[in-house]
Amino acid sequence: MPVYVTDPLRVPIEITGKPLDFTETKVGLPVFHVRVASMFAELVPEDVQLVPVNIVV
Repeated sequence: MPVYVTDPLRVPIEITGKPLDFTETKVGLPVFHVRVASMFAELVPEDVQLVPVNIVV
């Protein structure tokens, strides 16, 4: 079931440092680096939904 958002979600980070290719939010929402998300969108576009996020420090 698709999720509809009008603005990027705000995702806080708890551990600062080098950006990771993949992490999860406190509630288990996967967060991917844009280059990884782009690969998913290219390889399996019917199986993923990309939702833009802003990382909040």
